[in-house]
Amino acid sequence: MSLSRRTLLKGALVASAGVAANFLSPAPGALGETPPLRVLADRLGFRIGCITNPGGADYERYRERLRAIQKREFNVGSEWTSWNFIEPSRGMRDFRWLDYQLAEAKVKGLSTFGYNLINPSLGGGLPAWVQDVTSRADLITSLTSLVTDTLKYAKGRVYAWNVLCESQPPQGDIFQSLIGPEYIEIIFAAARKADPSILLCYTDYQNASDDIYNPRYRLTKRVIDELRSDHLVDLVGIENPAYWAANPIEYGALVSGFQSYGVPIVITEFAVPIHSLSGTQESRYSKQADIYATVLQAALDSGVCRDFLLETIGDNLSMWETAVGSLPSVFPDNDPTPFDDDLQPKPAYYAMASVLQKAVDARFRYRSRLPLLASDR
Repeated sequence: MSLSRRTLLKGALVASAGVAANFLSPAPGALGETPPLRVLADRLGFRIGCITNPGGADYERYRERLRAIQKREFNVGSEWTSWNFIEPSRGMRDFRWLDYQLAEAKVKGLSTFGYNLINPSLGGGLPAWVQDVTSRADLITSLTSLVTDTLKYAKGRVYAWNVLCESQPPQGDIFQSLIGPEYIEIIFAAARKADPSILLCYTDYQNASDDIYNPRYRLTKRVIDELRSDHLVDLVGIENPAYWAANPIEYGALVSGFQSYGVPIVITEFAVPIHSLSGTQESRYSKQADIYATVLQAALDSGVCRDFLLETIGDNLSMWETAVGSLPSVFPDNDPTPFDDDLQPKPAYYAMASVLQKAVDARFRYRSRLPLLASDR
């Protein structure tokens, strides 16, 4: 259901009012005085989180501090288990990385969103041997067995799976080339059969606004419509809708885009790289915080979003600063996350907290007290 003009205008005013300006210089101890994002999100029936464990030496160095932040601030983790982790050699399953991330989620008290199982994009996590498969039937068997085995293995421990991410990338889609476009329906049908109780998601990038001239939006909409007709999809992933910090999508366009798919949406890999922004560090952080607030406000106001997944915690741990050669626009001053290199909250963190707090206040305006949740204790 679309929002009224009054609701859109109200949200636009909130988003454009310079939310971040109130949080540029939080008082000492402010983080402890601010309700954690997790507490606020729980009160709204909303999920907020990030990648459970991105791996790497830097993560190991910060492990305990990251664990503490995730346990305090988030209620969901997106475990990153791409094909190359599960089947590095053809026909040999290895679920150790999946087990490790699920164990991490349990320690942190997080629900788990399974992410990036199949991705034909460059750097998307395909095992090298897939490039050598020349038989259509063999590739279909490999895809469906991967999906079936993984979903059955994780059944009961993952509430949703992002089965496919970024189909038909610019550099070519090996699955479409060898199998045809029907490969998407084939793998989603296998997923539905493997675990009928789980939520199935298709994710793509540059698909946040319903611009009919945007090829990625048209592709995503077509994929979702086709899968919906056979009851094979439950969610659509909107991958990082704020990639262009210098020219972000406006609030109204975000709400309209989110609502256009006819299924609930999930914000994934959310980060706001600010290398392209000029000005002082304070002004750049302020602009970044405004974008975080705008996208979160649009997600809440759309009525179709219950999952908001950040890319990671800590600027120097982000792929927008570390994935040299895998992503365009990787720069050491992208500073894309709500936490700085020392894992201290930035204005973007306080902007998100403000949006969630206002939503909680609005929901419970006529109650004498807020409901007591386990996360409040």
